[in-house]
Amino acid sequence: MGEWAPMASDLQTERLRLGPWREADLDDYEALVHERDPRTAAASRDRSREALLTSLVGQQASIVETGIGLLTVRMADAFTGYCGLVKALIARRARDRV
Repeated sequence: MGEWAPMASDLQTERLRLGPWREADLDDYEALVHERDPRTAAASRDRSREALLTSLVGQQASIVETGIGLLTVRMADAFTGYCGLVKALIARRARDRV
């Protein structure tokens, strides 16, 4: 793990909750993957739901492994989106020290 404390994996305010991905989020995750980059949208549509679920599970494993990752954003327990930090930040930070 990095030089920082792991990020919280469950945060709540009066209106929003940031928390771990759930298997029930698969449809929302699939929609996000498909809209993210028009150049890769066609290729990502060919990904099986099993591959998408594997990716979603990988998001959770990343938090355990690196202390950072992506969390879902929910309002009134409805999926609204996601936010967080990704591994690229770790690589860039290490590169900046050299």
